[in-house]
Amino acid sequence: MSRIRIGVTGSGFMGRTHIDTAQKLDSTEPVAVAGGRRASQLAKDYGIDVEPDVQSLVKRDDIDAIVIATPHYCHVDEALAAAEAGKHVLVEKPMATSVEDCDRMIQAFEQRGLTLSVGYHQRFRDSNLKTGELIRSGAIGTTRCIQMSALFDITTMRDDEGFGGNWDWWKDPRSLAHLINSAPHNIDLCRWWLGTEVTSVAARCGTFREQNPNENTTMSLITFADGTMSTFWSSSVVPSPGFEG
Repeated sequence: MSRIRIGVTGSGFMGRTHIDTAQKLDSTEPVAVAGGRRASQLAKDYGIDVEPDVQSLVKRDDIDAIVIATPHYCHVDEALAAAEAGKHVLVEKPMATSVEDCDRMIQAFEQRGLTLSVGYHQRFRDSNLKTGELIRSGAIGTTRCIQMSALFDITTMRDDEGFGGNWDWWKDPRSLAHLINSAPHNIDLCRWWLGTEVTSVAARCGTFREQNPNENTTMSLITFADGTMSTFWSSSVVPSPGFEG
């Protein structure tokens, strides 16, 4: 079986995760990485090449597909560059930061007969697979309400070198902050479990505990076509256990 040769954009936590996984699988082979201040060290750690920029990466003849693991606002340009070079793409969520950019990406890949996929990897967790099985089989009855949350403390994660260290991009207005980062997995899981689509959303958001031009906390009520309701609490500044302030 021929292996899919992978190029990765982004050298943070998720960039490293994708390269590590690609090296462990029999079906994939990491070839090169581009982007971010850690790219050179990441390439050295895994014995792969480092490219000076995304354009150089996507133009390589020894790469079949690109994994995009850069800040949100980079996704559309990198995906379009990959499509132009004839490369398939797996892009980390969020797919892009606007519906218009998502549509541009879809059109570019469809026109060229290339594969574009968004990394909804939470579907493959054992607990989420089992949850979907129980809901779809009716083993727990008819699902009427789902309560979900995505909570962590970015103020401590910024000091965690293992998880990424420099999170300055998080406060960049182009990133659109916490909700677009955390909500895709949760909403995707609900859509997948229920087999239906969202019909309405009511939400309020705010910014707490830090100076940030973007929101960092959102409370929402989501309704699905089958009448199921879901509450979703999203925050990147929930204090960690033992917080004294």
